[in-house]
Formats: sequence, C-alpha cells, structure tokens
Amino acid sequence: PISIYKEDSVMYIKLVLPLLMVTAAQSIAGIVDRMIASYYPEGMITALSLASGLFGFVVNLLLISITSVLFPDFSKAHFSGGSIQLIEKYLSGLKAALIVLLPIVIFILFFHDEIIRGLYFRRKFSLGSAEQVSGFLKLYALAIIPCAFYMIPSYVLQSMQCNTRVGFYGAISFIFNIVASIILSRLWGPAGIVWGTILTMTIYSIFMLRTVSRKLGMRLDRSFLFLSIQLSFLSVCAVFLVCFIPSEKFLSFFGEDMRHFVSLCILTGSYLFLATIGLFLWKGKELKRTFLKAS
Repeated sequence: PISIYKEDSVMYIKLVLPLLMVTAAQSIAGIVDRMIASYYPEGMITALSLASGLFGFVVNLLLISITSVLFPDFSKAHFSGGSIQLIEKYLSGLKAALIVLLPIVIFILFFHDEIIRGLYFRRKFSLGSAEQVSGFLKLYALAIIPCAFYMIPSYVLQSMQCNTRVGFYGAISFIFNIVASIILSRLWGPAGIVWGTILTMTIYSIFMLRTVSRKLGMRLDRSFLFLSIQLSFLSVCAVFLVCFIPSEKFLSFFGEDMRHFVSLCILTGSYLFLATIGLFLWKGKELKRTFLKAS
C-alpha cells in the first residue's frame, strides 16, 4: 500500500509542479512590473495596478468561466480516444472565446476614458492620474485575445496530461516578460511595461497554438481571420451607434459624481445589446452550434 501511495504522490507532483511554476511565474511577473513602475513618477504603480486589475476582471469573469466549462470536455474527449471530438471542442472553444472577448476589446479601445471616469472619478483622481490609468487600460485590452489563445491551448495540453510542456513554456515566458518589460520601459517609458506583457502573451499564445496543432495533427484555418474581421466590423458599428446616446440633458439629472458612472452604464448596456443583436442577425444558427459544441 505504501508503494502505491508513493507512486500516486510522485505522479501528482509531476502533474502539479509545472502548473505551480506557471502560476508563480505569472504572479512574480506582476510584482516585477510594479517594481519597474516604481522607478517612474509617483502614482505610476497605482495606475498600473488599477488597469491590470480591470484586465484581470475581464479575464477572470469571462475567460476563466469559458475554460472551466471546456476543460472537463477536453479531458473526456481525450481519454475516450476521440481525437476528432477533441479537435471540434478545441476549435469551438477558441471561436467562443473570440466571439465573447473581441467585442469587449473593441469597446475598451474606444471607451477607455469613459470606463475610468465612470469607475474611479469618485476617488478624486487628478486628470493626469486618470489619463495614466486610461492609457494602461487601452494597452491591456490588446492582451485579452492573446491571453485567451494561450489559456485554451494550455487547458487542452493539461487534459492530455502534457503539464511539463505547459510549465516549460510558462517559465520561458516569465523570463521573457521581465526582460521585455525592462527593455521596452527604457525605450517607451511606463507604457513599455504593458507592451512587454502584450508581446510575451502574443508569443506565448503562438507557441501554445502550434504545440496543440502538432499534438492533434491539425491547424487553424482562415475562418478565425474572417471571424475576427466580421466581429470587429460589427463591434465598430455598434460603437458608432451608441457613442452619442448619453445626452447632457439626461445626465444633468444626476450629480457630478454619478454622471460618469451612469454614462458608462448606458454606453455598456447599449453597446452589448447592439453587438449581441448584430451577432445573432448575422449568423445566429452558426453561433448556436459553436456554443453547443463548446459546452
């Protein structure tokens, strides 16, 4: 019995240790980013922390939810020997993440100032501090899709018990992130810290996508590019439709502290409503099939 427990313990340690390394590396990378920000004027650490917190909110609320649903199906498909089924689940998961996250990226890129005014102006930020947070948030939005495109392949590899490879790529990306943030911050100032994260996540996602493609004997087709273009077009159309909705006459009913928050709520609700309607008018049946396969 002792030998059985020992073998099980060794197996679990081999599976868990690489994932612990990845989690630790990501946490340490965030700490290092703040250490780099400490070399810049006062308020830079706060601005970076608030922007990265909003980025983490989107990732934790949406992306973690999607991967939590997908992971059991990935494991079931792999251990049942259904490689075709695993490929279908994998591709549907990537498309589902793209459909959910890309409109949010477009929204943040266009309305990053409104988001910061709506959420943080009650803290009596100076205009300069708000602009710093807004600038960081706009850059972090560019990292959302690469984050999705490395996390979903990572869960596929974990379902196949290839945790060592996940841990290896995670450790390499951690080192690269620190080096890139230091170099780019010297070239471009505080914005270089976030650009280092964006560059790291993009390269990491490329390696993860290629690894999963080789493991499964498949490759991503052009449908992802076409889907991205179509989603971007619909999202931009929704942006232009809602950008003039919050009128000054309506907002004058609210106090100065609440006007920005109410404006943000109206913008967000209108944008999501129009984007969702546009998506279902565009390809409702195909979207339904995609999410059914993913879930």
